[in-house]
Amino acid sequence: MLTTKLTLLLCPLLALPFFGTEPAGEQVAVDPEIAARVLAELRSLIGENYAYKGHEKWLLDSLAENHKLGFYDDLDPAQLGSSITEDLRGWTSDKHFMVAHLPRFAAELEAHAAKPSTDAEPKDDPGEAAANFGVKRAEMVSENVGLIHLDQIAFSPGTVPAFQKALAGLPEASALILDLRDNHGGSGDTVPSLLSCFFPKGEKVVFATHYWRPTDKTKTIETNPDLDGARFLDFPVFILTSKDTRSAAEALAYHLRAFGRARVVGEPSSGGAHPADMRSLGDGFVALVPMGIVTSAKTGTDWECRGVPVDHPCEASEAEELALKLAQQMLAED
Repeated sequence: MLTTKLTLLLCPLLALPFFGTEPAGEQVAVDPEIAARVLAELRSLIGENYAYKGHEKWLLDSLAENHKLGFYDDLDPAQLGSSITEDLRGWTSDKHFMVAHLPRFAAELEAHAAKPSTDAEPKDDPGEAAANFGVKRAEMVSENVGLIHLDQIAFSPGTVPAFQKALAGLPEASALILDLRDNHGGSGDTVPSLLSCFFPKGEKVVFATHYWRPTDKTKTIETNPDLDGARFLDFPVFILTSKDTRSAAEALAYHLRAFGRARVVGEPSSGGAHPADMRSLGDGFVALVPMGIVTSAKTGTDWECRGVPVDHPCEASEAEELALKLAQQMLAED
């Protein structure tokens, strides 16, 4: 029998949870029956959906063993979520594992699962629209170098048009700096259309394969050859990254770099490659579980735990200045 907690830290853990918190009242220990229900639901969720099919048993056994040994006893809701998250991330090195007590969000997930949207066409999220779909800044930073600061990969249909509007607003740019330093990701489904903005219309480029465990199906991640709107072609692109560049933002940077369309400047990114989904566990708890695997057509791997490779390393705070210098040097040589 194990006498110590099953935890092996292979990668730095992220702050939890990165998407926000809810106001906490007086915190008391979770009732043992509730903790048991949450853990049972979590084990079921992982067993049916964990990205690496056939490799989930040891995770389920480890959760059960830690529960049996009492390592999840006498913890308040926040502590219970944090403890389980730390274990799952430690065992797998996967930063997309997360358990948290977020009652309002859990209720929203349950309501959506009970009554899925019947809209024929997806609609723009008002919050994303108010934030200009993540386009925080778009301007010329020198006579011939433009910059777009994208601080999220939004889910809304208006995301790509907003990005293309930003591109169109930089007609004099002979080089582009794409700032993803504070981009925590978002929609993986938006990434292919953003990638399409850097390749010719009518050209189909297959970047990767995407395996999704819940459906047990694989699809390709590829450009949209028919995408209308502005594209940035034939000119150099420099992507700024930091340790806070995560998930879908990493996908955008990784694929552009792997296909020779961009150079990366700054710090190694977070290293969260596996597509994930959020589900309610009941009793106010939610779980984020990695359910997919992305495999690059160029590299045969991904950026999990390693981050996006950096071509020009520097402190994140210095990345824009260095990228501008590199862009100007490259343009002067042409």
